[in-house]
Amino acid sequence: MSTIIDNDLKELKDLINNRLDQVEHKINQVEHKVVQVEHKIDQVEQKVDQVEQKVDNLDIRLTNLEANYNNIDKNIIKIETKLEVLKPVFDKIPDLSEKVGELKNWKQISIVLLTGLITSLFWIFRDKI
Repeated sequence: MSTIIDNDLKELKDLINNRLDQVEHKINQVEHKVVQVEHKIDQVEQKVDQVEQKVDNLDIRLTNLEANYNNIDKNIIKIETKLEVLKPVFDKIPDLSEKVGELKNWKQISIVLLTGLITSLFWIFRDKI
């Protein structure tokens, strides 16, 4: 009976060892999967850091754009103010051009009269020249 018990004990021991090996193998697999998950978590954290950095950069750029927008608004207000100041001058331009046009007509009229006078004098005194 001792051999039977020894055989049974040996079988039981082998069975326990096999089960322990299987459990150890499963634990190794789980550990490997945990390492993979940790690696993926690290990758996700890196990507989150990159996204946070890009968001920070966008915030800075947005702040700069807002400042530029405010400066442009101020410049537009200055330009509008200057245009309001110059509006009376612009309103006088048609009057001035009309006056210049009148002066031009007087110049033309005076040239025609002077030419006519010279021609008349020439015809009158042509025999004497």
